[in-house]
Amino acid sequence: MAAAGEPICHDQYRRFHREMMSLGLQQVESLARVEALLKVLVESQLNTQLQLSQIVSNTRISTCINYKNDEEKHKFATNPSSSINPLHQPEPTLEEDNINATDNLAADLKSTPTGSDNQEITDVIPDDHNDAEDVCQMTSKDVLDGYEELYHAAIKGDWEVASKFLEKHPEAITKVITTDSETVLHVAIADANLMFIEEIVKLIPPEMLEYRTEADGSTALHYAAVFGRAKAAELIVNKNLKLTQIANGAGRVPLNSALISVTAGQRETVEYLYSVTRHEHPSPFSGNQGDSLLCGMIDAGFYDIASSLVQRFPELVVDPTKKVRTSAMNYMAERPFAFASGAKHTFWQHLIYSLINVDINSAYELDNHTKERNAQRGLEGTNGDQEDPVERFEGPYRDEENPTENSENTKEGKPKSFRWETVGVSVVMLPYLISLMIKFFVFTVRFIWTPVTRMKELYKQLYNEKVKHKQAKALVKCIFTSLKERMTKPGVKDFFKGSYVMKMAIRHGSVEFVEVCLQLFPSLIWDKMGGEYILQMAIAERNETILNLICKQNEKEKIDLVSKSDDMGNTILHYAAKLAPSAQLNSISGAYLQMQREMQWFKGVENMISEHMKFKRNKNGETAHGIFTKEHKELKESGEKWLKDTSGSCMLVAALIATVAFASAFTVPGGNISDNNSSQNGIPVFLEKNSFMVFAIADAIALFSSITSVLMFLAVYTSRYAEIDFLKSLPNKLIIGLATLFISMASVLVAFGASLLIMLGERVTWVLIPIVVFSCVPVTLFAWLQLPLFFDMIHSTYLGKLFREHTYISSLQLNSKKED
Repeated sequence: MAAAGEPICHDQYRRFHREMMSLGLQQVESLARVEALLKVLVESQLNTQLQLSQIVSNTRISTCINYKNDEEKHKFATNPSSSINPLHQPEPTLEEDNINATDNLAADLKSTPTGSDNQEITDVIPDDHNDAEDVCQMTSKDVLDGYEELYHAAIKGDWEVASKFLEKHPEAITKVITTDSETVLHVAIADANLMFIEEIVKLIPPEMLEYRTEADGSTALHYAAVFGRAKAAELIVNKNLKLTQIANGAGRVPLNSALISVTAGQRETVEYLYSVTRHEHPSPFSGNQGDSLLCGMIDAGFYDIASSLVQRFPELVVDPTKKVRTSAMNYMAERPFAFASGAKHTFWQHLIYSLINVDINSAYELDNHTKERNAQRGLEGTNGDQEDPVERFEGPYRDEENPTENSENTKEGKPKSFRWETVGVSVVMLPYLISLMIKFFVFTVRFIWTPVTRMKELYKQLYNEKVKHKQAKALVKCIFTSLKERMTKPGVKDFFKGSYVMKMAIRHGSVEFVEVCLQLFPSLIWDKMGGEYILQMAIAERNETILNLICKQNEKEKIDLVSKSDDMGNTILHYAAKLAPSAQLNSISGAYLQMQREMQWFKGVENMISEHMKFKRNKNGETAHGIFTKEHKELKESGEKWLKDTSGSCMLVAALIATVAFASAFTVPGGNISDNNSSQNGIPVFLEKNSFMVFAIADAIALFSSITSVLMFLAVYTSRYAEIDFLKSLPNKLIIGLATLFISMASVLVAFGASLLIMLGERVTWVLIPIVVFSCVPVTLFAWLQLPLFFDMIHSTYLGKLFREHTYISSLQLNSKKED
């Protein structure tokens, strides 16, 4: 039976119908015979359209070349049936081309199209001539005269055409063919496939591979490095080993050029060039070039290769004269995202991340295999999709599952269905039904498989991310290990004393960087770096994690540590009194919460020191409290303004709710009994209904909670706004006010819904459903808009206790605890 998607023209349907009817019902033995006849017709139709498409393809390609001048345009217009292909013949004639086209057509008609042939069918008839004109303009602009054919062959990866040209012009293999002084190998590396590059490398002399372009002095290996073509680089290096040491005009060897590019095969290319680049004079692994190479590895995220580089050449961290190179350290200190502490994960991502077990060695091998597969795909370049033209072109057979969109059968709407009434089966519609069933099956599988695939992708992403974090931490450890092994303790102390690398790490929040450094150099806690202790840096930068890390590092000597002062006599409380960096402040929303956080830091550090140090003055005669008041004056005013605006607005809303709730208590739904002679005079009519009790309770809750909210917001509005009030007093009042306001709004809606149910419940029994649905809308909106701020306030006020475990314990208290 003909496969779904094979077009059959209307005339063939009619002819087939007449033939079948003429046979008679008695001559039909089975449905298999019908299927065989349909297959013959379909194959005949496909064969004819295949050849027509190929003839038109040759004609259109010839049109691009022949439109160079007016004389050739006129020649093509007078003889449009000619099929000229100058890519195969530099000086073609019309007679020879017509004969070749006829011979090719006759040869093609003898063959029967197969499944692979169907994949090679491409639509080379665009809607206009724009693509052909663009190619012609590019050729005339960039290619030197006489090399157009070779240039086009290199771009398309057509070795057959290129080989014929090089047989006639063998000297072209070493000539410049573009205005940018590029050889055919340069062009092929940028655009062609690997097979074409391999054939060119076989023909080109080894010394010619050292040729450098005039524009930037790049060799063919530089091109392979920039475009991420590891296999091409391997072919070139195997023919001339000197190329790995040749620098371009910018002073970069191919390995350096590969690091600054961002391509699909960058990782594989860097790994290969790193393995073949030699440590020979002038070595790219020494001096400024080596330092630049190491920084390039870090910048590209290849931390494992950078670790190998540091282990092979430790002088990149410390040179023989004991002079430290801090570039690699600075790069790692300024990259908090390279470590786990700098990762921004959601709750579920963090949970999955914590459960992943990573082995750096096995993960490295897995990553290599993945990169290799990606590089194999990307290595083909712009013409790599010639092996799968169906993905690149769209022709009359492009959509095999739905041929009616492109076939000639749809010119007048849907094709006429051919039915065999006696058999009772629609022969023509059967493929469409099968195709529809297949599509439904695929859709169902995708619907089920999509969540699984996304989870797998998320796991793979988090796995690779954790591998990167482990490799980055290993690189930092490798750098500091080299520093420790090649320098004496006084030398290490002098280095950190004049270096700002630790301050940068703390400022950027690179926790693992500081952790590894303190593990290898624990004495740094007691040394001044740039006039400051590391603990003072952590407090000034508001980094709680690093501060806890430092305090836990020397738990026994913590009292001496927190009592240290800098060169200006500033204690750690003086540093806490200074305004936090803008990056830390902006991470907290709202001036009120920012002021609260600053107050918490100040009080937390104040609890870490002894009583007499809280009022100690520095060399300028300033106390920590005075510095705090001066530094936070503007922030305090901003927080005061925010609190007043917020409390004023919320107080107005709460007052309106209280007014409505109070009025509703005297105008109950259904009214009251007005019978002076009855003992129930003045009692609500619907008092016995359960819905009325709901109304009464909700209205009372709304009134009491709204009044409470008004009182709380009024207390906030009339507060004295002292600095200490931002710590507990103001937050407590604001939280209670917002909570009671939310309760009052929800209660009013419940009371309103209950009153509607009382009046309409007997007549419209389903009225409860829309009441509940529409009542949830304002409550949901209020929760969505205000709850994030509400939760931030609760977390900051009640869960934001800083340095609780580092509270100062005097020697008397410590001795009494020991005795107990």
